Amino acid sequence: MSNPYISFDGESPSTLHREEALRHSGLGIASTILSVFSGISLFVVMILAGYLEMTTPGGMDEDAPLTAIIGLAFLMMLFGIFTSLILGFVGLFQVGRRKLFAILGTCFSAIGLLLFGGLLLFGMLVR
Repeated sequence: MSNPYISFDGESPSTLHREEALRHSGLGIASTILSVFSGISLFVVMILAGYLEMTTPGGMDEDAPLTAIIGLAFLMMLFGIFTSLILGFVGLFQVGRRKLFAILGTCFSAIGLLLFGGLLLFGMLVR
């Protein structure tokens, strides 16, 4: 007499069904994509601001519209990194989902924030 609860491989059907149903966290995927995009964009904005500061005689004009746009871009990218950090944390605590992308998004966001904070601190100490 054969056991109807055992599959051909010796595993129960419920175990096989559970492994197939385990999907990646949507919040983790969003966190990873947002952190990579925000981190690269923040790096590009920093390079652009540094280039404009170095090439403009006397430095960047604080009242120029371009300075305001660069400042707004900084704030938008930092908001994106903070948002991706929050999405990554929420994705880490989702039950029944894979955690790979949530871990990646959280790590990328934390690295981006640490690098930005370190660069900001370095800029304060140099002057």
